[in-house]
Amino acid sequence: MKAEELLSGKRVIDDKYWMSKMGKDKVLVTGALGTIGRSIVDTLEPVCHVRGIDSDEARVAENPWCELGDFSDMRLADERFVFHTAAYKHVVLGEKYQDAFLQNNLFKTERLLKKLSNGTRMVFISTDKAAGNSAMGKSKKIAEHVVADAGHVAIRLVNIARSRGSVIDLWDRNGGVKYCGPRDVSRYFMQIQDCVAAILRAAFLCPGIYTVVNVPKFTLGELAEVYEKRGVEFRNIPLREGEVKEEVLFDKETEKLKETSVPYLARVVTKWA
Repeated sequence: MKAEELLSGKRVIDDKYWMSKMGKDKVLVTGALGTIGRSIVDTLEPVCHVRGIDSDEARVAENPWCELGDFSDMRLADERFVFHTAAYKHVVLGEKYQDAFLQNNLFKTERLLKKLSNGTRMVFISTDKAAGNSAMGKSKKIAEHVVADAGHVAIRLVNIARSRGSVIDLWDRNGGVKYCGPRDVSRYFMQIQDCVAAILRAAFLCPGIYTVVNVPKFTLGELAEVYEKRGVEFRNIPLREGEVKEEVLFDKETEKLKETSVPYLARVVTKWA
């Protein structure tokens, strides 16, 4: 895939496996008004009984189908699946508010796990940053293991093109001069439809930690060049605290990948396991 294709919205995954496995099931989506959560809701609503919760008061006011509240305090209703997308995700803020990130991403997830009935499967939405050393990534990595050890599934996703607050979203929305990090910084990217396909497929895998694989990787320079051809001007800025030059899908020192029956998903296991 070329940068132009990513920015045009070209999909890679077209897997409808979940449609044969889910039908009129009760489903809970936390963070239901975020980029991933809302896309899961929109995908499942035609076939499932979907319930959403979000803590964004302004957005809930605009979407009365979604409950307002803290996901860790809510009462469950024997849902078959819980897609847990709610999280603090900002890498730079994670360095400044490490305790808050642990509280929200780890401890509240543990509280939610304790409320699940025996027939419920949680799919915990993680990130490739769990393979790195940022405070946000570490909070996600610990939570991954807690979720997997409890008999559920964690899936690492990568950067979502045009998700709220992403680099491409900021470039699209902000007028005037754009800001770009070092041009040799590389990031994995996926379309939101591909992320949802991977999440729904992971729901039917054995308990464990998984990551998307065979996904395109681009430098910021490659993406910026597409905009520059359109006459956009950029101002270069350095990496911020917690950010890395190159993101990875797994920690090569402590983790390894095992193939699964799904070509775009691999299992993440510790090397000594």
